[in-house]
Amino acid sequence: IIKTVAGGGKRALPNHVGEHVPAREASLGAVAGIAIAPSSNVAIAAQYIVALTLGGNLVWVAGSDEWQPWCAKCSIGEYNFWNVDQLAFDGAGDLVATSSDFPEAAFGIAEIRADGLLVDLGGLRGEGGEPGAIAPGPDGSVIAAAQLSLYSIAKGGESLALIPGTKDSGSQPWS
Repeated sequence: IIKTVAGGGKRALPNHVGEHVPAREASLGAVAGIAIAPSSNVAIAAQYIVALTLGGNLVWVAGSDEWQPWCAKCSIGEYNFWNVDQLAFDGAGDLVATSSDFPEAAFGIAEIRADGLLVDLGGLRGEGGEPGAIAPGPDGSVIAAAQLSLYSIAKGGESLALIPGTKDSGSQPWS
């Protein structure tokens, strides 16, 4: 059985603190990524970030279509980005997001911490290339693919470390 739990409606997404919209009444547009939060809410990347709550509402998390100057560490209310692409939660419960439209950069990656702080993890810019897929790592980190490398983002941390290649053992790497 397939059931619509969010989207299909005509209402705009919530785009500021405290706003919520019944999930089935909202128009999600093009969803680029989803991630399950430790609270069991679902984070959705649909231009900016909203959360689908267990109560059936979409609530604003971060982002907006209103341009604001970038800062390396801001509260979510001080800075908003848009065109969010990928999402993943780290072991500390913080949300890592990639965006093709961080102002003052062609692309980027940021961590949205549970305390409402937005932290630029811009280390994937430059020689790493544009961020691609991201996923939770087995140690609580988030693994991020860039055009040229893989990175591990430590849980609750700002550091990025290149994941070195390993010698092929000839066995299935996921077993």
